[in-house]
Amino acid sequence: TLLGSVVMATPLRTTLFALFLPKVMKKVDVEFQEERRELLRIPEGSSVLDVGSGGGAYFPYLGKARRVVAVEPSTALHSTIQQTARDNGLLSPSKEFLILTDLKQVTGTFDYVILGNVLCEVPDVDETLDTVDRLLVDKGLVYFSEHVARPKGTWKRIFQDTWNPFHRHI
Repeated sequence: TLLGSVVMATPLRTTLFALFLPKVMKKVDVEFQEERRELLRIPEGSSVLDVGSGGGAYFPYLGKARRVVAVEPSTALHSTIQQTARDNGLLSPSKEFLILTDLKQVTGTFDYVILGNVLCEVPDVDETLDTVDRLLVDKGLVYFSEHVARPKGTWKRIFQDTWNPFHRHI
């Protein structure tokens, strides 16, 4: 854990984060595809704000959106976000697609806001939620997903319990 702590305190953290986050989120997507298809039924012409886009894990569900704004502070992930947007048809001339580094840069309002496994990463949860509330249209929807502990005794829970101290440090 000491070596990991040292690595995470260096610029190498950003590189490792950019390499592994999209791969991990793709594996998470496989597990939650059915739920995401059901909950992310984005109507034609909607505007979507994806807070903490990572590598664009939610982009496959946003094909009908007219406007997608991806907020990702890690600029090392922006090229992955751009490619994932391209792969999912979000860069067509009939759509607006934008990548920003900070939620404070976001303007306009949105029909949908995605908070996918991100609230554990933001510096101020209350401020983030206040901003999301301000950016959401009346009767707009928030898709919220966070990490939860697996049942005790399963290999996934053992992994979570082992990884958790390291993740908290990161």
